[in-house]
Amino acid sequence: MDEPILVTELDAHSQHALNTAYHQLKNSKVKILLASDWGPLQDNKNPAANLPVAGLHVDATQDVGDVQQLIGLLPAHKVLSLGVISGRNIWKTDLTATLDWLKPLAERLGERLWLAPSCSLLHVPVDLDSEEKLDPEVKNWLAFAKQKLQELQVLGQALNQRRASVQAELAANAAALAQRRNSPRVHRPEVQAAVAAITAALGQRQSPYAARGEQQAAHLRRPAYPTTTIGSFPQTPHIRRARSDFKAAGASAPPSTSRPCRQKSPAACASRKPWAWTCWCMARPTATTWSNTSVSSSMAMPSASTAGCSPTARAA
Repeated sequence: MDEPILVTELDAHSQHALNTAYHQLKNSKVKILLASDWGPLQDNKNPAANLPVAGLHVDATQDVGDVQQLIGLLPAHKVLSLGVISGRNIWKTDLTATLDWLKPLAERLGERLWLAPSCSLLHVPVDLDSEEKLDPEVKNWLAFAKQKLQELQVLGQALNQRRASVQAELAANAAALAQRRNSPRVHRPEVQAAVAAITAALGQRQSPYAARGEQQAAHLRRPAYPTTTIGSFPQTPHIRRARSDFKAAGASAPPSTSRPCRQKSPAACASRKPWAWTCWCMARPTATTWSNTSVSSSMAMPSASTAGCSPTARAA
């Protein structure tokens, strides 16, 4: 039974409600393995350990220290199921490293220790063997649902029959992890060199704003009062032609969008006042094209009280 609430902050009222619910469930003949696989238990370890259930399942891939503390609180008659294989990614597990911290727990808990994926394997693809077009190098780094269950089998056999019984599997796993760790597909030398060259000076400005502003203005070559729409103009043939003409004429020439816009938005284009406005108005119907207009060609709204529009200067 999944119980995600155990990874949240529980006040006294919530803890009482949780206890009440599970004391009602304990009257059933079903043995409950309570799963909390959405994060570490943290402050809820003691309440979780003392709930009237047959055992607990926790995600051990995120915080091994949290599991160590839980074992000290768990009554001797309860099972502890540890999620030692991540069910939330598609990568192979470091089996040797997992065995290193898992072996002392197995010796302490014995048959009370169960091994499992951290969560349901519905989050990962089913079988890596079905992938016939994957790059062989990358494929060697992956583990889908079937392969993750095989990893669990290797861990269980290593704990029950010693590591020598699965030496070949552990060696193949270590080789795959080392290949990924050293692959230029994962670690690019040029990126590492760039990171190593980072200094505090890179985060400091080399010139004052006035100088940077002049350089930006020369580079961007924007009009004095650039305006744009929040949204996009409709993809009519007229709009496409106007945009094409604008690009062909160069950035200094205003786009001829009056007629197409008037066709779609007559109210917005009905009045042209001798004012230059900065207009932030939604362009409808929506599409994917943005149109920037200079002040000399921007559409003025009917009055200064129109929402989203403000007069900036009287046109020459």
